[in-house]
Amino acid sequence: MYEDILMIIGIVLIAVIWSLKLVHLVLKVAITVAAICLILNFFGYLVVLNQPINKMFAGEPAMSCAYDSDCTLKTTLCQQCDCGTVMNKEWEKFCPLKDVRPEVQCPPCAQPGKDFTIQCIKNICTRLAAQ
Repeated sequence: MYEDILMIIGIVLIAVIWSLKLVHLVLKVAITVAAICLILNFFGYLVVLNQPINKMFAGEPAMSCAYDSDCTLKTTLCQQCDCGTVMNKEWEKFCPLKDVRPEVQCPPCAQPGKDFTIQCIKNICTRLAAQ
């Protein structure tokens, strides 16, 4: 929804900025580049930048814990078919760009509690094989 609005804003910005004579050329170019980025995001062409952005803003997944309840299984990558990593439940990934790729059939992932357990061992979230 917000992508549609951003695309319309981008197109309107380009038209308005280039019609104004008082706006400096550098500002026109900068706004045009920003609008083009919004349009590219609308069509999903910038999705490849999600993982570097995720790494830059969210950082490495937090693995520290004090109790077993601090740990959970979460996806860490900005892509499909990510079965997840055991980590601290407070860490959040950051994938702001639109992904328009069609859904793919992913292989089944191991299930916590069934295929493995999640525990806090020596203050590190750990995945242990089920017994």
